[in-house]
Amino acid sequence: MKTITRADVAETIYEEIGLSRKDSNDILDMILDEIVQELSAGNDVKLSSFGTFALRNKKARAGRNPKPASKPKFHRAGLSRLNLLKR
Repeated sequence: MKTITRADVAETIYEEIGLSRKDSNDILDMILDEIVQELSAGNDVKLSSFGTFALRNKKARAGRNPKPASKPKFHRAGLSRLNLLKR
């Protein structure tokens, strides 16, 4: 399985659309920044034919560390999640 990086996506934009590499990177940055801003504001981001980015809140919970037998507390956390559309 291959991992596709941000640079790979920018390169694909460059090759497929024919923009300069700098413009391709700028466009990708604008798209990713917009997704992050909307998620930070508590909104879901739906991309047609792709999926939905959403934040999911996890409750605070007690953890367990078996070595020193301590029980650390994990604070409440907001996690981003991507639900892909099924094909």
